Amino acid sequence: MYACTSVRCISGSVFAAVVCEIRGVGYSTSASTPATSISFTRTEGSHPPLRISSKRTQFCRSRGSCPAHALSPIGIGPGQAPPSIPIVQDAKGFSVEGLRRVSGAFLVGLQYLYATTTLRIDAADDGSEAAPPERDRSLSLASLGVHVEADTRDSTTYPERGLLWNLNADFYDNAVGGDRDFQSYKSALNLYFTMGVRQVLAARVSACDVRGDSPVYTLCLFGTSNDLRGYAVGRYIGRVMLTTQVEYRYNLPERLGFFSKFGFVVFGGVGEVAQTWGALNSSDLLPSGGLGARFLLARENQVNFRVDYAWGKGSHGVYVGVGESF
Repeated sequence: MYACTSVRCISGSVFAAVVCEIRGVGYSTSASTPATSISFTRTEGSHPPLRISSKRTQFCRSRGSCPAHALSPIGIGPGQAPPSIPIVQDAKGFSVEGLRRVSGAFLVGLQYLYATTTLRIDAADDGSEAAPPERDRSLSLASLGVHVEADTRDSTTYPERGLLWNLNADFYDNAVGGDRDFQSYKSALNLYFTMGVRQVLAARVSACDVRGDSPVYTLCLFGTSNDLRGYAVGRYIGRVMLTTQVEYRYNLPERLGFFSKFGFVVFGGVGEVAQTWGALNSSDLLPSGGLGARFLLARENQVNFRVDYAWGKGSHGVYVGVGESF
């Protein structure tokens, strides 16, 4: 769970500061996620064969007892029950970030994160092949990073034109207070096009690259930040990840009165995770598709309540939240 205080000026010479306290169990949200976005997800499906790593992992993102997350070896086929053990991840710490506008829509800044994280498993499961490495179970992680952003959107809650691009380069190192030395690079580009009256086409491309002595839960987790929907977060995990998706958004005409508050979306995309960029190939692509409904909560800022149903390769999910997926 993240409790954040954010201060952001939009005009003139911009300085933006974000301070977050990390509590309980969780992962950070993508910088490209709208500030109003709150979502809850449920995904289901069989465990497909693991193609990208000797292990896969799935961590819950809520307080308290987590559902079993599966760490399983290569070779588990569809419909087979992979070995799995219940794992609880506890994390606490803080992060702080400062951004300054350097030119037009471009902002550049620094960010620092410190967190302690503990993985807990039952003693009886300690010898299981699904157990996480011993050295990953109790760590202090600290990073100093660079954040670059370009934002030309006409709205932060429901953009109809423009773009949002983020690049985060985080350097975890003993020198800044952590136990591990590794690097994490993440970038995402969102594009928005007005297609007609109350119609928008949104597109997103994201990439992840993790290098060095990284613990398993800091690798690229497929399904995070809704890249892509229809997959349980972390079912597919690797050191590199590339995803792309498009979403068509349509709101009913205003002449329909109350019913003009409703809207509909259809979306689809594809992505892949691997151990190296050279290992990415078209035969291992993970497709995603779905549709959803919208209900307008605040007309002034076009804030929608959303319900999406998405399906992936051997899995599906229901997504409920406030604000658009990207």
